Amino acid sequence: MCFSNQRPNCILSLSCRPNSILRLRLDHFATECSWDHLYVYDGDSIYTPLLAAFSGLIVPERYGNETVPEVVSQSGYALLHFFSDAAYNLTGFNISYRVNTCPNNCSGRGECRVGNLTGAVYCDCESNWKGEACDVPYCLSDCGWPDRGHCLQDTKTCRCQPGWQGPGCSVSVPANSSFWQREEYPEPGLARASHKAVVDQGIMWVIGGYVFNSSDYQMITA
Repeated sequence: MCFSNQRPNCILSLSCRPNSILRLRLDHFATECSWDHLYVYDGDSIYTPLLAAFSGLIVPERYGNETVPEVVSQSGYALLHFFSDAAYNLTGFNISYRVNTCPNNCSGRGECRVGNLTGAVYCDCESNWKGEACDVPYCLSDCGWPDRGHCLQDTKTCRCQPGWQGPGCSVSVPANSSFWQREEYPEPGLARASHKAVVDQGIMWVIGGYVFNSSDYQMITA
């Protein structure tokens, strides 16, 4: 689907079977920042949950396809509202969508399969990759086995030997360089923006913020 700034205000509704999964991806996006906006809703009206809002330029990555994550509607419907002031024209945007397919085609690191019981699709990931879209590496370099650590296949994480740390047990204790550590939880917290966060005694407290459809400065999670 292609949109341009020659159509300053338009709405497109996508309809599938109820509760189907629609995955939308922006293949190209060039609009006037802060003046042209694309809103994507999980439903058939602007009163349904807002999934995403875009404005400005999105430059495709040269060696990957993770410039913008897929926008996922789980209701079987999606409403796209594009608004432009028409004062300054760029090329607009091109958006593609798929129905009941695996997220991001399993990132090219797995096979898309259909569950026997539920009929839902899922990614069967290659070795050393996990996540809904096979986009999360685990047990890098076999966790430095046998000197620095070993891989726990049940949790798909590294267990480091004393004196080593990091996602691949490659950073000494104390650390001689900075590194990122991915934290995973069985129940993910509510996604939000413009919140406050503080760490106290090993616990991160997240307070307030916006959740697209509403804001509540009293929201607190740990």
